[in-house]
Amino acid sequence: MGRTRGLGLRDLLCGVSKSSPKKGKSSAQRSFEYRQRLTPVELQLYKEKARERAKKQYHKVLTEEEKAARREASRIRSKQYRDRKKAECGRFLPLAHSTPKAKTRKQIHVQREQWRQQKSKQRENWTSQKRRRHREKSLAYYYKKQAEKASTLNGKVESMASAPVRGRAKDPALVSIGYSALAPTTDDTTTPASEVLRADAVCETVETAQINFDESECADSVNDASVCVSNNHNTETSGEERVIPLQSKTSLKFKERCKDIKPSEVIEKLDFELTSLKMKRSKDDIAKKKQYFKLLSSPISPVKQNLYKRKKQNKATENAIKYMKDQAVPLPSKSSVVTGDAGDANTRQILPQKMKWLLNDYNKTNPDYKVSIRTMYRQKPKNILSSRNRRYIQCLCEICTNVDLQLEAINPYLQTPINGREELSQMSLCAESNLTLSCLERSCTLCGVEGVREKLVFTMSFQSFVKWSSWDMVLTKHGKRRELVEKEGTLGDLMTSLMSALSDLSHHIFTFRWQYSQLKQAVYALKSRSAVAIFDFAENFLCQYQNEVQSSHWGYNQVTVHPCVLYYDCISCNQLITDYVVVLSDDLLHDSHFVRATTDIVIRHIVGQIGGLDRFVIFSDGCSAQYKSKLPFFHLLTSPHQTEVIRCYFGSRHGKSPCDSCGGLVKRLVSHDIRAGLCIIQSASAMHSHCSKTHSMPDANHPPGACAHTRRSFVLLENIDRSCDVSTELKTLSGTRKLHAIRRVGGRLQKRNLACFCGACERQDFAQCAHERFVHQWEFVEWQIPGSQPAKSCRSKEMLDSHDRGAFFKTLLKMSSACATFQELRQLAQSVERKVDSFGSLPQKQIFIEDGRYTIDSVANNILPPSVPANYFPLVTGSDGNCLPRAISLLIFGDENHHIEMRQRIAHTLAVQKKVFLDPHLWVDKEGSMSPSQLLQFLLNVADVGYDTSSPSDVFESETLSVAKNAIFMGLWQLFACAFLTKRRVVSHYPSRGWTVYQSHCNRMITPPNYDPNTHALHIMWSTTRSDMVEENWVSNHFVPLMPLVRPKTVQVSNHSTLEVELPIVDSIYLVDWHGQDYLAQVMDVDRSESAFLVKFMAQRKDMHYWPIKDDMSWEPFSILKREVQLTLVEAMSNSRVQYFSYDIL
Repeated sequence: MGRTRGLGLRDLLCGVSKSSPKKGKSSAQRSFEYRQRLTPVELQLYKEKARERAKKQYHKVLTEEEKAARREASRIRSKQYRDRKKAECGRFLPLAHSTPKAKTRKQIHVQREQWRQQKSKQRENWTSQKRRRHREKSLAYYYKKQAEKASTLNGKVESMASAPVRGRAKDPALVSIGYSALAPTTDDTTTPASEVLRADAVCETVETAQINFDESECADSVNDASVCVSNNHNTETSGEERVIPLQSKTSLKFKERCKDIKPSEVIEKLDFELTSLKMKRSKDDIAKKKQYFKLLSSPISPVKQNLYKRKKQNKATENAIKYMKDQAVPLPSKSSVVTGDAGDANTRQILPQKMKWLLNDYNKTNPDYKVSIRTMYRQKPKNILSSRNRRYIQCLCEICTNVDLQLEAINPYLQTPINGREELSQMSLCAESNLTLSCLERSCTLCGVEGVREKLVFTMSFQSFVKWSSWDMVLTKHGKRRELVEKEGTLGDLMTSLMSALSDLSHHIFTFRWQYSQLKQAVYALKSRSAVAIFDFAENFLCQYQNEVQSSHWGYNQVTVHPCVLYYDCISCNQLITDYVVVLSDDLLHDSHFVRATTDIVIRHIVGQIGGLDRFVIFSDGCSAQYKSKLPFFHLLTSPHQTEVIRCYFGSRHGKSPCDSCGGLVKRLVSHDIRAGLCIIQSASAMHSHCSKTHSMPDANHPPGACAHTRRSFVLLENIDRSCDVSTELKTLSGTRKLHAIRRVGGRLQKRNLACFCGACERQDFAQCAHERFVHQWEFVEWQIPGSQPAKSCRSKEMLDSHDRGAFFKTLLKMSSACATFQELRQLAQSVERKVDSFGSLPQKQIFIEDGRYTIDSVANNILPPSVPANYFPLVTGSDGNCLPRAISLLIFGDENHHIEMRQRIAHTLAVQKKVFLDPHLWVDKEGSMSPSQLLQFLLNVADVGYDTSSPSDVFESETLSVAKNAIFMGLWQLFACAFLTKRRVVSHYPSRGWTVYQSHCNRMITPPNYDPNTHALHIMWSTTRSDMVEENWVSNHFVPLMPLVRPKTVQVSNHSTLEVELPIVDSIYLVDWHGQDYLAQVMDVDRSESAFLVKFMAQRKDMHYWPIKDDMSWEPFSILKREVQLTLVEAMSNSRVQYFSYDIL
């Protein structure tokens, strides 16, 4: 009896009913029991088969709409995957197929020559019958092609005219007059491709031509053509003749114009005349030639010609040009500007290596688009020079240059020479696939410098004598400087020096290449509301005249040029914009404060261009005074902008960037305008005004509303705030030299050894960084910042309640600089007067040189006026625009650290006591011959804010408001304020040179109205920091304090023979005049005749050639003694800060 079963899906569909009321096991139950009997391994195999079977069954039952939806979803996923891979890799994926290797022109020429020789040998073996058959076959083939050529061209033109052009309907008028009647004739030089292009041009011309003529015009044209043809047929045919082919463009345009006339009268005549037109090369037919050339010429569109070029060759050429532009290094000099064919100016760039090496590197990185060295030279842009064309190779990295010099010296002794430092570095590293940061840091056990020693095979012993060169620091008469030094030694010494340099070379090369690659990646991965910038100072611009007098040659002004190259996306078309922002300033101090002010300007500029800025990446070199030190890091931490700023630094000594070329270009353009007489540049404001009008991009001719993807603008930077300089109180950040990326996160700084802008880092997923082999994770910086120094505190008035004297006056300087009017400054001075008095009165004790360590100012010492007392000496002070406050601080406090306080006290005294300082009767010298009106006139004449005798009050207020700011030069009015402030006499000494009017006004003893007779006088001397002025044109730009050594001792000497008895000069220190230079010297002994002395010089002497004299003790005549100093047990020693003969007193 058979087993009953339940009805399945097939039974229900077929209409089968149950044969028995008894219900059997279902298929699901049987399948379950079967699976229970399987082992785990068999069960796993069963599940996999079932999964595959279900998958196939699922695809079978899908409808066409579902299948289309699945295909669309798969396409979207594939596109997203490709986009993700492009973003991660930073470039397009390589093509899957490979192209054949491109042959150079020389290789093609050689191959054709081989084919030609082989064919010639083959023809030599032909029989006469073979030659005859070959000639017959060639002639038949030639006639056949000539017949096919005309018929094919007629058919192509007719088919193109009848076919729709760019989807337009065909013109029935053209079809009605017939295209075949105007079939043009072609000469042997016309190629089929060019005929097709001309025929294509015909269709476009016919579609776009405007038919506007009358019948008489058409008849005149036809008659002119008939006359030309008849004249041509009547001339002799012995001369050189040339068939001018009838171009399709002209014939069809003419036929289109003639469509309203009888076709049988016009077309037949044109068909006969124009298809057989010939012209001789005679002078009489020149006018006819020009007419027909103009009529029959139909140039091929360059766009259409490019369509028929080989795409592979174009791609290879484009890659080669792009590669050379990426490798070229810009030249910063303004003389390196070249003018292009279109009149635009570009800066010259230099290729860093030989073209042969660059070609090998390019073909290695672009295997599918290889080129020859001839193509590289031919496609090289005009403004890019090869390495051999550079006149002076300057601004090189000394690390790389020293290695090159050592390789040049060691290669002749190697069995296999090393081809450059790149190859030497690769020999000391692991393979590129296994390269890690430990290999570069020389901590890898599989590679290192020792492996290079084993690979090198020498042809001579290590004891051989060799010579090489190296750039080293040497001590010269001008101090330490780096010069090219010739060295000698054994081959082993040279090898040791090379291996020592190699230990850091690999990391050095990798770092600067990596940072440049990340700059390109950052620009490539730009997002909305983000920007990338490159900062760098250019050389100062020298303001010269086109026609100048002789005396002005030594007094040129300079302008600071700071180019900033910005990259951001256009808000209209999302294309990359290159924006050159050139900051100009009269401030010649290139420091971090200048960079901070420039950063603020650039951020505001970008926000104005794109509406907002969320992230700002700044690349620059690693100059510690400008970009990479504790003070720039402090500015980054205390920046008021909410923008995320990331500072990245190029490799050491490899900071060349587009900023150098931009600075050179701007200076070249301005210099050209000066030579052309178009402008006069003597300040940053004049340069800014001229450049903004003539050299900005886009210019006035740019269409309004159109996108400009290359821009250039100029910004004038006038006042730089340096009041919050906390560099002396900040600690140096550990590991500054090794970090190349730093940013601010949550009020703290994070640093990184290298910059990285891969896909993971852009998504803030730093744990999944694609370059974790080389780049560390961001780590917070443990940095102690003084609590009283942040910039926000300097901007707050709460600091006025601080008991810290230095912090209070720094804050006061910030607030005084922010005052816009004299009244605001006066109100501020009155409000803080009580707080200033709380610090106590100024010290009244006189300070001598023996009380501390001071340096004699040699420049001022050589121009001392006769009014200076005998025991007073000028001291060196800072020349940063605060020389007078520093000099007063040194005379009152014994140091220059209180110069900010003295500046504020002087400015506030001028503001509060305005009436006192505007009354010349209170300040006129009673013993002098100058009247009060003359004194006031002189004060107004020398005021830095301008000359205005009609309103002395306005001049005084403007100057007072100006000197309240940092680094502003002071003058005679401020000396009056010093006397009033200290209640002492101030003796002003002016050298006996320059204009006599200055000597008569500035040589004076200033006695204030509140003079205290129990105080000593303060001596101030007008000096200079320049050494290039003649005595007649001498001007002062510096103040130095005059400080006494000790009180001079007066001894009367009656007889020279009793000199040693009455004046015991042994063991005494004197100021002696030795060869026109002043030295401190101690008298050690006196000869018996008492006419000479054994003198021990405290400072190292130098002879007329500035060579040191080893013997510091010598017998000198009595006449060299100038002044007695009487500083026993005090040692004088030379100071390296002052050139030649300066000295310190300890």
